[in-house]
Amino acid sequence: MAHPGLTALRCHDPTGLELVLDVFEWSPQLRTIGCSLHRQSPDAVAALQRAMRRLSFIPTSICLDIFVGSSVRKGWEPIGDAERQIVGCLYTVSSVKVHAFSVHDIQLRIPWLAMLPCVARLEMSVWPDGPADDRASLIEEARAALPRIPDIVMHSTLI
Repeated sequence: MAHPGLTALRCHDPTGLELVLDVFEWSPQLRTIGCSLHRQSPDAVAALQRAMRRLSFIPTSICLDIFVGSSVRKGWEPIGDAERQIVGCLYTVSSVKVHAFSVHDIQLRIPWLAMLPCVARLEMSVWPDGPADDRASLIEEARAALPRIPDIVMHSTLI
């Protein structure tokens, strides 16, 4: 199924994203897909993996818009070969927006972002702003760790 005018999908949890993708993934104008990354249960992990696998089949270039909540501060890095394979197949993801409550939350995601094969733009935003030195070091760290991404920017607040 598809909706001819749908340009963006956003869901709070991976389970919801998976269900919405079931209905609207073939919408011809779909360009942005957003989700919160809260790894709270094995079911949420499995739903996120299934949703990411579905994204690899969307026929257009998309922006992945993710919010990283503080509930995952202890680490949200790829957890195994299955997830690495899925993320490595997301050729349709051309840009990523990462929103978080701290610079540290974004730093934990840099290895995951490095596995996305075709991202040309990375936008990061942290709210509240925090120290300018932390934001500057995050940009430097991201540019060093993500050399395949030519356009890396930092916004001062959540967008």
